[in-house]
Amino acid sequence: MTCLAAASTPFHRHVLPPPPPPPPLEEAEPSSVRAHKKRSPFRVIKELGSGLQGRVVLALDERDHQPVAIKLPTACPPAGASSRRYAQSDGMWLDYQVRSILQERNAHRFVQHENVIGFRQLMPGKKHGRSFVAMVTDYACNGDLFDLIAETGPLPERLAKFYFHQLIQGVSACHRSGVVHRDIKPENLLLDERFTLKICDFGLAVASPDRITAEKMMLRDVAGTALYMAPEITSTKSFRASPVDVWACGVVCFVMLTSYPPFQDAKPGDFWYDFYKLSI
Repeated sequence: MTCLAAASTPFHRHVLPPPPPPPPLEEAEPSSVRAHKKRSPFRVIKELGSGLQGRVVLALDERDHQPVAIKLPTACPPAGASSRRYAQSDGMWLDYQVRSILQERNAHRFVQHENVIGFRQLMPGKKHGRSFVAMVTDYACNGDLFDLIAETGPLPERLAKFYFHQLIQGVSACHRSGVVHRDIKPENLLLDERFTLKICDFGLAVASPDRITAEKMMLRDVAGTALYMAPEITSTKSFRASPVDVWACGVVCFVMLTSYPPFQDAKPGDFWYDFYKLSI
């Protein structure tokens, strides 16, 4: 398996360490939730992964016998998330994840495209006496772009061009609809049964309520994954929203062709960032 790295620094998934494996749903959730699950058309098959915005499970929609992915909030923060930024109260943590899921739903309301993962529905429930929502999306059975690069190494130029075109098509559709993703990276680019690229995980996305194009949006807050952040994100000034996705797409293209990220931080002082800047 090829290791992705910048310089000599190991390159790995940029998500928090996963929490311990959850107990079976029947034991982890109160009877009210179990009763809801009995009425639910979704039959959980296995867990696909977990992170800051919750855990994702593979399920079967018994209405049409199609596999789906369900994002569920977790009861407590994963290891490493108990910082000032995240409330340590389980209830507040649950609220944070629900807000993230609703933010994703809001983005999906604005944009539907062949290269954006399909939204199906929200699913209500209760955990520890508090209401929550889970999000149901289409299931991409061939993993993500990160796994493909990690397993095969640099992609052939023709294949990288194929996926980069699909990525730009999906991002352009988002921007035309007033949605900026803000966390474009190989881990958030899924591959369906035809190996078509699907942008997923809109938990950090911003969407304009009046659906203005993203080119007119301005941001100030820091959001995203460091390796893929445009330099202006960490500045103290307002910046245009859409270019941050374009920058991240460029970094993804570099990773596809080399299996290495171009730098660790896109700012002066980073050896490779300074090297590339001087070379241009």
